[in-house]
Amino acid sequence: MMLKPCCFFILVAVLLSRICLAKTLVSNATIDQDALVAFKAAIISDPYQILNKNWSDDASVCSWIGVSCSVDDQRVTSLNVSGFGFAGPIVPNLGNLTSLELLALTDNNFTGFIPQELSNLRRLRVFEAGYNLLSGEIPSWLGTLTELEYIRLNGNNFSGSIPRSIGNNTKLVLLNLAYNSLGGVIPLEIANLSSLERLDLKYNGQITDSIPDGIFDLSRIEAIDLTGNSLSGELPSTMCDNVPRLRGLHLSANLLSGSIPSDIRNCSTLRDLSLSSNHFNGSIPSSIGLLANLETLYLGINSFHIGGIPQGIHNLSRLQMLSLQGASLTGRIPSYIFNMSSLEGLDLSNNTLSGGLPLTLCGGTTKLEQLFLGTNRLIGRISDRICNCRSLSVISLRYNNFTDNIPKCLANLTALNYLYLGKNNFTGELPAELAGDLQTFKSNSTKMEFYSDESFSLSYWDCFSYLLLRPIAAILFTVSLLFFGWFLAWKLVLVHVPLVQEIFGLRKKIIKPKPPGRRRITQFYNRINAQNPSSEGPSGGGLGFETFKSLKIIQARVKKSVTDACVSNVYAQQLFQRDAQTITPEALESVKAALANSDIEHKAETKKKAIPRKAAGQSWEDPTLAEWPETKLIMVALLPAWTSSISVETDQLHVISLCCFMYDYRLFCGDLGNEVNDDVLSKAFARFPSFNMARVVRDKRTGKTKGYGFISFANPSDLVGALKEMNGKYVGNRPIKLRKSTWTERTDTEALGRQKVTPLSEEDEATKEKCLAQMNPASRILDVGC
Repeated sequence: MMLKPCCFFILVAVLLSRICLAKTLVSNATIDQDALVAFKAAIISDPYQILNKNWSDDASVCSWIGVSCSVDDQRVTSLNVSGFGFAGPIVPNLGNLTSLELLALTDNNFTGFIPQELSNLRRLRVFEAGYNLLSGEIPSWLGTLTELEYIRLNGNNFSGSIPRSIGNNTKLVLLNLAYNSLGGVIPLEIANLSSLERLDLKYNGQITDSIPDGIFDLSRIEAIDLTGNSLSGELPSTMCDNVPRLRGLHLSANLLSGSIPSDIRNCSTLRDLSLSSNHFNGSIPSSIGLLANLETLYLGINSFHIGGIPQGIHNLSRLQMLSLQGASLTGRIPSYIFNMSSLEGLDLSNNTLSGGLPLTLCGGTTKLEQLFLGTNRLIGRISDRICNCRSLSVISLRYNNFTDNIPKCLANLTALNYLYLGKNNFTGELPAELAGDLQTFKSNSTKMEFYSDESFSLSYWDCFSYLLLRPIAAILFTVSLLFFGWFLAWKLVLVHVPLVQEIFGLRKKIIKPKPPGRRRITQFYNRINAQNPSSEGPSGGGLGFETFKSLKIIQARVKKSVTDACVSNVYAQQLFQRDAQTITPEALESVKAALANSDIEHKAETKKKAIPRKAAGQSWEDPTLAEWPETKLIMVALLPAWTSSISVETDQLHVISLCCFMYDYRLFCGDLGNEVNDDVLSKAFARFPSFNMARVVRDKRTGKTKGYGFISFANPSDLVGALKEMNGKYVGNRPIKLRKSTWTERTDTEALGRQKVTPLSEEDEATKEKCLAQMNPASRILDVGC
């Protein structure tokens, strides 16, 4: 009786557990359904209409094409959409398919990154996403999926380096990361992949450094393909000691160097060996002949300068393709090569092989389909034995020294598609049988071509073309190319670069024409000349206005400074008597002597004088500022001159005094190149009438320019005009930057006032007072550009 309650409770517990299990199964199935619905919603391109026809929202996801579920719990275990042409991102929701064992997305147009949520797929054994548009780095979390056996991510846009965590996938059988943009080095952790059978990293281009020795310790490895990278270093001498199952070794198109190890004979299971396009040197080891299972051998584009084709190659009875193109081989072609019955392709082109074709030509190579012997030094005639290779589809013998006739039996090679015989020394005529067959091949739309540029005599038209038309065309093309290049240089460089203009003398100074009779002094003298057209001085040669015009630009300085005559513009007042009409030559010579004397005295004074400066709490004296114009009253007294043009009873003394008030308006000029000096800067601003001087500031120690300078004007209007016209214009090979100089802000006015000033003499003081007295509002104030 006591067993009945116990059985009842056991029955209730079993029922409750099954109910919970059923709810769990329903919940997991719903999660899988939602994940695949989200995956479907993210697909933006479905060229084969698979989603509309087979992926119905009303049906169970287990019935969708490409989806497989488990029998007991209806969980999704496989998602294979390879070749469906889908486009869009890989949604993170796929990480909820926790029972997934196979995820195949190959040959679609998926974009973006691989979401990290896929790291939840702990049961995943196969992950294939090759030939898509995926980018980013290879996820490091792949190392956490320890059940992975196959990884195919080839044909994408992955970058970065191969993650070191990949070494945690100890069950990995295949790792294919080819045709990406991976860089860095091959991680040493790959040596931990004890189950790895195939390693494919070809054509990433940026994988560098040497090949890890651990790769050659993977006892189950069958194929290693590292073609098309930047691997360097030498092959380890023990590379074949621990790889008893290695069938394919592809290391072409790298930077490997050194010699091929002679112990390569230990790779006895090798079928494919590709070491072409590297920097291997020395000689081809004869031990290669011990690789009895070898079917393809590519050793071309290396530097095997020592020896020729090794003798042991004739032992390779299964060899189908032998390529030694561009391997720097010398000597003769061994006769045993044409006794290899399994050989289908032979490429010995681009070497320096000499001698004639072996007598055993096509003796045993009845399966030979491709024969490349071009670009060598082969001589003699082509034997009719070549026609015994009835399977030949390509024959290339060009760029050699073959002579005699072309074999007529070539017309009997029905499989022949390409025949290259150019650049030889054949004689005779093209065989009629071959020419007829050539027409027949053309009519049958085959690809047969015949090349023999130098084999036969040229026609008259060919001679005319080669000897006359082509040289003339080449000369005309060269001349037209030179003219076109000069035209482009003129338009793009010479016209726009001021430095080049200076070098070639193409830069012309723009001179603005002055309107006649515009200035008041000109108008004044024109009236005088109109009233006295024939006035002359005592010397018989009247100087008139033209002589005085040469004096109006003279900037004289007197020895004694006049510090109380400061004005803001450049003016001059011509003071002379109404009846003074002519300046005699004697007066002119006196003026020149006086000016020269005063200029010498001014330069001597300048050397002794220094301008006090003050800035940032420091004071110093700058002697270079003494070279710049100052605010001065300039007086020039002309010596007495007797004139005969005045009709008075007694001769009268006429004194002509020129009073000119000067001022220094200065611009700062920046961004000057090393090629700009004082002369270049002065030429750029000399067209402004009141231009005083220009200086480029240089380092006192090295003499190199500091990249800036100053330009002085006597007239503020010229300063404004220069600022508008020249700012941003090229001086030398750079555009300059102009702004108003603030040099006066650093002048120590207190120290300047304490400098000793020599007082004027009584005679000079009287002259000054007379000059200033005549400058009344009624006086004629003339701008003479001092």
